[in-house]
This record gives sequence, structure tokens and C-alpha cells, in this order.
Amino acid sequence: APSLHTLNLNFLGNYIGDTGAQALASLKEAPSLHTLTLNLWANFVGDSGAQALAALKGAPSLHTLTLNLGKNCIGPKGAQ
Repeated sequence: APSLHTLNLNFLGNYIGDTGAQALASLKEAPSLHTLTLNLWANFVGDSGAQALAALKGAPSLHTLTLNLGKNCIGPKGAQ
């Protein structure tokens, strides 16, 4: 979506897992996305999903990133 500037998604308790988190990480390619809020509380996101989401911080156009990853399965490897 070339004209998407702000996106707020609430996936609380939807069990998206690592596969869903990795899919959401592709939002870093959105060319005009400036603000992204993802509520992923209690979604069985693990280390690989958390690492994929961490790549969002390198999105060139993203100015504000808010991630809620509470109550997931993220260990020390995913928290790096």
C-alpha cells in the first residue's frame, strides 16, 4: 500500500506464532509507513518471530514503532 502512513493492528490472543510475526515483519517494505503499532500480546511468538520483528527497526521510512510482545514464548535468543 504505497499511501499507508499509519497502521495500528491489535492481534491480542490470535495465536499468530512465528509465521504470522514473520509475515508482519514484511511491513518494513512499506515505502511510506511512518507509524506502526502492533499489539501481539499472547500470540505464541517465539525467538524467530521476535527476531523477524526486530528487523522493523531498520525500516527506512518508519519513525515510530510500538510492539507489545507480552505473554509470548520469547527466550534470550529472541530478545537480543
